[in-house]
Amino acid sequence: MFEDENDFQMYLANPTFKPPGEKIDEYSANGNSYVVYKSSLADPETVALVDRLQLLILLYIEGGSYIDTSDDRWQIYILFLPVNT
Repeated sequence: MFEDENDFQMYLANPTFKPPGEKIDEYSANGNSYVVYKSSLADPETVALVDRLQLLILLYIEGGSYIDTSDDRWQIYILFLPVNT
């Protein structure tokens, strides 16, 4: 993905990540602007993101467990704090 450390440093300085799905709301609190995105597991980008985030369920939610990413009936909501706010 990155040719060298310089490319990586440039990426970190100007991140371009945007969650998959549709923006459904945004609000401000404590001087920060938050954006809420909604997607389903029918979207391959959402499945890839959920697969990467599922470890956090086990680490931060007592009794939490993975969801079945092959079940596309799940609706995924992502609360996102854009870096450029």
